[in-house]
Amino acid sequence: MTTISYLTAEIMLKSDIPTYSGGLGGVAGDTVRAVSNMSYDEFPFDFVATSLLYPEGYFTQRIVNGRQCEEYPRWNPADHGLTLLPEKVILDVHDHRVEVRAWRYDQRGRKRIVPVHLLDTSELSGCNNSDYDRRITSRIYFGGDYERLLQEYVLGVGSVRMLEAAGHDVSMHHLNEGHAAFVVAERLRRGEKIEHIRNTTASTIHSPVAGDNCFDYDLIRNVFNGNMPTNIADFADQRGRFGMTRLALNGSGRAIGVSRKHGEVSRGMFCDINHVYIDHVTNGADHLTWTADAFQRVYDKDLPDWRDNPSRLADAGIIDRRKIRAARMTSKRAMARYLQEEHGITIDPSRPVVTWARRFDGSRFDGEKWSSYKRPELIFMKIDRLEEVLRKTGAHLLFAGKAHPNNEVAKDEMSRVIWHIGELNAAGIPSYFVPNYNMDTCRYLTSGSDVWLNTPWIPLEAAGTSGMCAAPNGVPQASTRDGWWLEGFNGRNGWVIGGERSDDEVDVRSLYSVLESALGSDTTEMSVGAIETGAVFNANRMVKQYADVLYK
Repeated sequence: MTTISYLTAEIMLKSDIPTYSGGLGGVAGDTVRAVSNMSYDEFPFDFVATSLLYPEGYFTQRIVNGRQCEEYPRWNPADHGLTLLPEKVILDVHDHRVEVRAWRYDQRGRKRIVPVHLLDTSELSGCNNSDYDRRITSRIYFGGDYERLLQEYVLGVGSVRMLEAAGHDVSMHHLNEGHAAFVVAERLRRGEKIEHIRNTTASTIHSPVAGDNCFDYDLIRNVFNGNMPTNIADFADQRGRFGMTRLALNGSGRAIGVSRKHGEVSRGMFCDINHVYIDHVTNGADHLTWTADAFQRVYDKDLPDWRDNPSRLADAGIIDRRKIRAARMTSKRAMARYLQEEHGITIDPSRPVVTWARRFDGSRFDGEKWSSYKRPELIFMKIDRLEEVLRKTGAHLLFAGKAHPNNEVAKDEMSRVIWHIGELNAAGIPSYFVPNYNMDTCRYLTSGSDVWLNTPWIPLEAAGTSGMCAAPNGVPQASTRDGWWLEGFNGRNGWVIGGERSDDEVDVRSLYSVLESALGSDTTEMSVGAIETGAVFNANRMVKQYADVLYK
């Protein structure tokens, strides 16, 4: 049977296994969960995922004096159900050797087990490495170019060697973003022909902004010390630098973006790569992971085969609206308890809740300052008008998200958001920044909010998958016409902000009008429309499309 090797720099398995930072890891985790819930008739491939262990995770976020601070508590994989494999592989770095071992996590689904291998160079795995080399896999995306290069070396080359050592006969490598592109370099180094590599490699591109790492060639030569194919620049050169996404695409016979719009944007970005057509498979969220208990009970009774067949959510219209309203209120109360118990935040579940929760990026220059293409500050642009809307509707405003520890611009942006939230509270409008956004927080926020807010600058959003997590909980989304919402919005499942092009002035006026309308009316029918959206934008459908577009 064909074995798919799925390679990703991060993966969201459980909230207390900190091997993820954001959306890339979320999609990876949902991919693994979806496969584990499918029979071999539905998905006729063996599937094994590989990432890095990260004994210090991403980070625990604390907000001190309005600014993000990071803490790095270590965790022991043996305490979280992971098993250390006996195999050990060796990588040559500079003029010495680095040992790599792997921990196995079994994703046990409804119909199969999907193994996940987490590579590690630390003392936790018994690796005989220097103090510095033990830290290669210590934290997600830590350090500068040198540290990132070492991590991606371990991920790409280490995965090929570890899966072989563990007895996996890989038929297809699926590179989940360019971070894993050294798989291509390793196979070229072994003498495999590029045509064969392309026939057995597929790539997913995840963002027009993040993830496209480039390195100086001097650094590549220094780290690989002659162990890189001599013609590697033919496949990796990106304006005089070594491009990981370019290497991944040049080594792949099939490639996708993560929404229809993102596929179009990606084809424009890499229009000179002619051997592969960048198609798209729109992301999906795992319906079983993100649907709140209250809604699961409703679906079990009224849509009894929805667990194995999430397309049944398209029949949400048959559900008694009283059940939907009751499940919404139960989910809101669960969110309110979570916020109180975990963060000391008190909200009134009888009041509407608007939530913006995602990564702070700090990567767009608007002429005056750097800001995120996700535009978390947009809603505060005309603060008097925002106060009017929130006061009129009685709504709570919630924000959550992390900035990369080295991204001071994104941290500045977050601090401004927190300051604006303080302004609202001073005006008597309860609003909160929820710290340490993680898998558990996402699960409660996407089920307990009334409007899931997304405000990206068109066309820089890839997918915006968190809105798909909200959908089966009857939570409609308000978003610009970008990412998955361009194809997901149908007029019955949420609202569109702005026009076909982004303009802050136009978009913020539209945003306030949308919120005023959404929060001042009964949105039960919008909840039904949101649930129906989950029939399409789920990981079950996504993985089946992977099989059709990438693996055959």
